[in-house]
Amino acid sequence: MLYLSAPALDSKVIAWSRYDGTGTASPTTVEDGEPPYGTGIGALRDGWRLFQVSRACPPRGGPARDEPFPKHQFFFEKLVAESPSAGPDIAWWGSGNSYKLRAAGIVVHDGRLLVCYADVVDGCFPPGGKVRFGESAAAAVHRELVEEIGVSLAVGDPALISEAVYEDGGVLHQEVGFYFRLDWPRDLPPGLVRQVPHEGERFDWVPIDELPDHGFKPPEILPHLFRTGGPIHLVFDRRTYPSE
Repeated sequence: MLYLSAPALDSKVIAWSRYDGTGTASPTTVEDGEPPYGTGIGALRDGWRLFQVSRACPPRGGPARDEPFPKHQFFFEKLVAESPSAGPDIAWWGSGNSYKLRAAGIVVHDGRLLVCYADVVDGCFPPGGKVRFGESAAAAVHRELVEEIGVSLAVGDPALISEAVYEDGGVLHQEVGFYFRLDWPRDLPPGLVRQVPHEGERFDWVPIDELPDHGFKPPEILPHLFRTGGPIHLVFDRRTYPSE
C-alpha cells in the first residue's frame, strides 16, 4: 500500500479537477508549482498502481470505489509516462576502488529517528539509496522512501553533505552522501514503517539519544545530523584514524 499525506491527496484532487475540466491539459502541467519529483508526482510515478486512485479522486457527488475509474487510470498512466526517467545508479567498482553517490532522509518523529536495519549491515542507518543518472539527490531520497516504506514525504532542505573515504578488504571506497530533512505527517501513524519489509531490510524508530547504542552508521555524521541552519559539509578519511 502506498500512503499519501493529506496535502498530497489534495494536490491529486486539484490536478484531476483541472485535467477533467479541460480534457486537453498535459497531466504533468496541471500541478502548478510542484516539482517533477515532488510529494504527489513522485509517489505516483513510483507506485501509482498501489495507490487507490478512486479514493483520492471520487466522482463528483458520488462515493469512493475500490477500483480506479477508466479516466482516472488514463490520467495517472499518462502522468507516469510523461515523467522524466532516471538512468542506472551512480556507483561503480574498479580495480581496487569503488565510488557511490547516496541520498538519505532525516525523518524525525516525537524525538525518534527513522532508521533502516539491513541483513548485511551490523547496525542501523538513515533510509535512502543510490542516486541515479539524470536524477537529483532530493528526487532520489523521495523515490527511495516511496519504494522502501511506501510513504510519500515532502523533501526539505539538505542538512548534511558528507564525503567518506575508507578501506575495506583491500578496496578503497569513496562515498558522497546527501542527507535531507523530511517531516513525518501527523495524519500517518508511525507504526506503518514496521509493516513494510523490503529486500532484507526493516525499518523502525529509535530515540535520538540511543542511536549510538544501535550501531548507527556512519558514526561520523551523528554529531552533525540534527544541527539547524544551512547544510554542513563533512569530510572524513578513516585511513587517517589511529590504529587500534
